[in-house]
Amino acid sequence: MEWLVLALLYASVGSLAAFLDKVLLNYKINPVSLSSFRLMSNALVALPLIFLLGFQIPDTNMLMMILAGSVIYSIAAITYFIALSKDDVSKLIPYRDALVTIISFSLAIILLAESTNMYRIAGTIAIAFGGYFVLTNGRIVLPKASTALLLMGVTSLLTAIFSVFVKVMLSDTTPMAIIFWNYLFTGMILFAFNCSRDRGMQIKTLNRIFSDKKILLTSLSASVFAVVAWYFLFTALGMNNASQVLPISGVLPMFVAIEGCLLLKERYGVPRVLATLLVVTGVYALYM
Repeated sequence: MEWLVLALLYASVGSLAAFLDKVLLNYKINPVSLSSFRLMSNALVALPLIFLLGFQIPDTNMLMMILAGSVIYSIAAITYFIALSKDDVSKLIPYRDALVTIISFSLAIILLAESTNMYRIAGTIAIAFGGYFVLTNGRIVLPKASTALLLMGVTSLLTAIFSVFVKVMLSDTTPMAIIFWNYLFTGMILFAFNCSRDRGMQIKTLNRIFSDKKILLTSLSASVFAVVAWYFLFTALGMNNASQVLPISGVLPMFVAIEGCLLLKERYGVPRVLATLLVVTGVYALYM
């Protein structure tokens, strides 16, 4: 039961980070340049938590594994932003979230040889489709075959691989150590990538963030929620099978939609209510 609570806490707290990122985009900040700052600030938030929760320096082999995971995560982030620049966000993100839920479950079964049953398979599918319909407000929004669709598929696969890879690393190190080093390495990789593409935009974004206290505070708050959310998820992964824990992360869109309804007065009609019930049913099935 504890792993389920932690996985749901990940989704609820992580949705706050996603909500604040959505607020940041309203300031018309370049999302690619913003991401490198956010990831580096995530690492700074995680640093004192390492000492609070028990300091541990991973050995060289583990650091290389974390670096490899960071490269996977970085490529996933880069392909994600490139895809969003080529097509409609409202069509691509529901598609990505549903794919990540299903692929992460499948990879945990295949690569980690975890056992499963029909209830868990049905629960994973219910969460994937429920989250999709929450994001699309009950509509079937199919993106056209395109480069953007292919890139988002690559993003989904790499995100799922990274999640399963974390499960493997947790056997030899702590959740917070993975979080700190992954955010640090990924932030550095994305910063280098952004500077190589458009150094002026990266500098302009940083100047904008540091010159506006409201933007800086919002970004740092998002970093705090992101780090805490990942700690909940990785701790849950250390307690139970990845094939049960990772699909639970698919309920995050439900919390984002609820927060949008409460804080931004976005509509939460009957289709979303029914989709939410489908997600809840999926969670119950995975717990069985």
